Amino acid sequence: MYIDKGDYLTFGSIARGLNLLDPHEAAIVMNCEVRGKPGVFRRHPDMGPTQFRSDVSRDGYIGHLFYCLTQPGYIRNQKLSDVLGAIWKYKGQVGERGDSGYTNIWPLTMIYLAARYSKWIPTPPPIATPTQYTGFRSHLLAIYILIEHMIGKRRWSHRYSSEKIFSHNLENPWFYALYCLTHGNRVQRTEFNRMIDVISNDGKADTGWGSCPNAVLKGLARHTRGLC
Repeated sequence: MYIDKGDYLTFGSIARGLNLLDPHEAAIVMNCEVRGKPGVFRRHPDMGPTQFRSDVSRDGYIGHLFYCLTQPGYIRNQKLSDVLGAIWKYKGQVGERGDSGYTNIWPLTMIYLAARYSKWIPTPPPIATPTQYTGFRSHLLAIYILIEHMIGKRRWSHRYSSEKIFSHNLENPWFYALYCLTHGNRVQRTEFNRMIDVISNDGKADTGWGSCPNAVLKGLARHTRGLC
């Protein structure tokens, strides 16, 4: 599967959690973690010093969090603890190059704590605003809602936000499945399969999530449907 180097940690982690990668591709994702620094990641293990605007992003850590939640308990807990340890050790500043809006993951502390210890740990409610109705921001909101659901959280903001993003992206099978998941509805198989079939098996960004491979988005749609 082709994944842009700049987004490898993000989409490679999600794909790994969905079991979409071959062993070589999975090894690349594993090697995004800096050797000798547990919980510290880079976009890609072979990125050049000036290739991207930052050496890591919060999006990458969200992708890694999704991966963690798909793993058995002992693996999940260790990897979550590694990231939390890195947050404490480096005061959230896990990147060395780039704007702190990308490289400081302190804002993700509470969601990682909730994933590691308890769904009752408070996290900021994901509430859709007009800038998040479409494009890559709508997909980042969707993965955050899905992660909270996998942690065990159920909240009104999930229902409100999933309805907003689905109503603005009626052909997105993942948003349809997420809407059904958060509203307790049954996924209509015929309609879901119709949406899935429109998206090509190859290529990327058919639904507006940057360089996201179509296979990853379709995998997320099927994973979310399976939780309904």
